[in-house]
Amino acid sequence: MCASPNQRVKELYEFGPFRVDPEKETLLRSGEPVPLTPKTFQILLVLVRNHQVVVTKDDLMKTVWPDTFVEEANLSRNIFMLRKALGESPQDHRYIVTVPGRGYRLAENVHLVPEHELSIVAASHSKVEVQVKETKGWGWTLAVILAVIAISAGVWEVLRVRPVSRQVRVQQLTTNSAEDPIWHAVISPDGKYAAYGDLAGIQVRLIATGESHLLPRPTVLSAGDAWYPAAWFPDGTRILATSITPTANTAWTVAAIGGAPAILRENALVQSVSPDGSLIAFITGNHMNGAENSVNRRLLWNSEIWIMGADGENPRKVLSGDNLTYFGSVRWSPDGKHIGYQRFHLANQDSVDYTIEICDLNGGTPSVVFSKRHYRGPSLDHIFPEDFCWLADGRIVYAVREASPNSRDSNLWEVFVNAETGKLRSQPRKITNLAGFHMEGLSNTADGTRLLFETSTDQSYVYVGRLATNGKLENPQQLTPDERYNTPLAWTGDSKSVIFRSDRTGSFLIYKQALDEKAPELVPTGSGIPDFVRVNQDGTWLIYPVLPNADSADQTRLMRVPLAGGPPQVIFERTTAQNFNCPHRSASPCVISESSFDGKENVFSSFDPASGTRHELFRIAPNPINWALSRDGSRIAITGNDPEGRIEIRALTGQVETRIKMKHWPNPFAIDWAVDGKTLFVSHSGLMDSPSGPIGTTLLRVDLKGHVQPIWETRGGRYTWGIASPDGKYLAVRGATTGRNAWMITNF
Repeated sequence: MCASPNQRVKELYEFGPFRVDPEKETLLRSGEPVPLTPKTFQILLVLVRNHQVVVTKDDLMKTVWPDTFVEEANLSRNIFMLRKALGESPQDHRYIVTVPGRGYRLAENVHLVPEHELSIVAASHSKVEVQVKETKGWGWTLAVILAVIAISAGVWEVLRVRPVSRQVRVQQLTTNSAEDPIWHAVISPDGKYAAYGDLAGIQVRLIATGESHLLPRPTVLSAGDAWYPAAWFPDGTRILATSITPTANTAWTVAAIGGAPAILRENALVQSVSPDGSLIAFITGNHMNGAENSVNRRLLWNSEIWIMGADGENPRKVLSGDNLTYFGSVRWSPDGKHIGYQRFHLANQDSVDYTIEICDLNGGTPSVVFSKRHYRGPSLDHIFPEDFCWLADGRIVYAVREASPNSRDSNLWEVFVNAETGKLRSQPRKITNLAGFHMEGLSNTADGTRLLFETSTDQSYVYVGRLATNGKLENPQQLTPDERYNTPLAWTGDSKSVIFRSDRTGSFLIYKQALDEKAPELVPTGSGIPDFVRVNQDGTWLIYPVLPNADSADQTRLMRVPLAGGPPQVIFERTTAQNFNCPHRSASPCVISESSFDGKENVFSSFDPASGTRHELFRIAPNPINWALSRDGSRIAITGNDPEGRIEIRALTGQVETRIKMKHWPNPFAIDWAVDGKTLFVSHSGLMDSPSGPIGTTLLRVDLKGHVQPIWETRGGRYTWGIASPDGKYLAVRGATTGRNAWMITNF
């Protein structure tokens, strides 16, 4: 059995450039703190105390999680984060070696720090005390006292640990319904007001009494356009606001007591104002292909971080992204010399690397505050991590999603940052332990004593309706019974059951449910995290990729399992599958799209799910796309690849046969073919009564000439789609609701 990580010893361990302090739970690289979560540090400590010895996965999990049952994926994620903290690359596992089928081994030699080094600080203090006793002059005494203060300050800077938080207080500030969720909310610098945006517009509410007033909406905006507050100026007299229309993001300024809004800059999403009120940080870039509602459309592809003067003057770029990178929130350091920001990078098209980073105003070398890899598996609902803020006392407070099965909840963590250098000076520490809150959209008062956050209650359902001869969807009924994420992905070959993905037990698994049944049936898919699923040509197999765990990000496998029951089998040992489809009852092969080795292309190939053979068909640019194979296997419909927002119909050679322009519906997202091969089911951001606006999503039936028929809409969720049954009689639709409100937390 491994040595316990909870055993406190007065020892320090060293390997390579690293020093491990079990008592303080700190990891230093060349004297600089390396941020680790508590569980990741405990894993490191077990490996250090058993260096050059293989520690089994079971022993690690029993030691680090002694009283809790956890999945092996939790261990793998922590090993991944540990490797990243140690500076390992996927190709060079210098420190931590994986022993297949057994566990892990720390390959470096570890030695104990000599005892005289352990007492160096104590010895320094003792020496000072002796000097004080032996010194009679006040000048010498003062010098020695100052030396004591300097030594103590140095030790405190490296080992600073905050006391355990008092009982935090949480207060709900808004009570909007799911039909009218808030878009964004920010607290005033003095903590007296909360400004938030919803369908009515921007409202400013006095927190103490609930009294509120509505700020005027710009006359150029329609009722379907998003209009919400983004930040307060430090003096509390003005609010920065953002509007989002189908064609532009615009930054505005408006007086907190009312008055006509004024445009500051086009193509700008305002983020924050510097502490002295002289500079504004904003993001510019391209919308994320219309797949999201107004909340997620604050994230931009090809994005850049800029700053400008308080009135929009002297704009200049600080950082650039690319077509696989986008920036989230941007926050100012307390002294206004640095910015912190969220960076999201698509890794191999199947995961998102999320980091909170710090740099100076010239875009210098960033330091990383927090990093985590988010896999595509939990669906689009879980791709977008939470927010962070930078407090006056030097703390960066950020929200972190809890591990499965509590992945709908998030809690706040803190880390101290050196204001001069932007470097970390403490280990991360969890400061809340709340249940039932998904924390987004953080903002704080000037003194850092009050923090506002938004929490959302998302759920999605599978609806099934009959497809009428006139193209309409008749009498759609909710199939899935629970209020979780339920996403339809396929049908059984007999058109009697829908196959969907759900986190109804806390973890995402695959289920099937007959149209005349009230409860779903689990489809066993073996170990790993099953992602989207399809059925093979005759409907006998379920095909799905098993998502990589955090320890082997380059080893996603494509699997098959008999729908009638039986063990899963491997089709491909390794794939970077983005999507795949199989025709229905056709001799044509299935088609898969994968990221090229360098990530610069999407490679389309045909494949045989029985033999595992595949043959390349064509390649296209790696734009974020959705596509579907026609039921006869002869054509591919693609969205997101055309710069004009058109749907491409391509032959299996890759040649474009036609491009479909949907008038008044410029943002096609998810797509699937109707059984007749003449029409498509396409999802679009915007509602039937406001196709130009960003609120909600609509499912469209589109023929190959571009004629559009709206058949379904939902005001909640980030996306929808429809999948026709093999017999063409029914359509399974993803419907969703989203509630979002603002809360305030104090005493944290």
